Amino acid sequence: ERLARVDSHFEQILGSKLLTLLKTNVSREDPGDAQVVFARLDAYIRRHLQSEIEVAALAEQAHMSTRSLYALFERQLGESHRQYIRRLRLERLRACLE
Repeated sequence: ERLARVDSHFEQILGSKLLTLLKTNVSREDPGDAQVVFARLDAYIRRHLQSEIEVAALAEQAHMSTRSLYALFERQLGESHRQYIRRLRLERLRACLE
């Protein structure tokens, strides 16, 4: 019985230590990571401006849910991904007309 208690205690300690090592358990979001993810999304958007860009494709590129993607754009730019894409397309069109 004593050995069983020691095993149980050891399992609890091990489980607790493993949980602290999980990045998602330690920190919800690193601002540096958000900037890196946004830079990757920006590059993807600019490469695909001439085609339709689905929110699911952006979320896949960012390895996040669509809800998190919406929040990322609001935090980084203060606008939605659709507004950002539209603005970039209009800027490109203006540049072509000049």
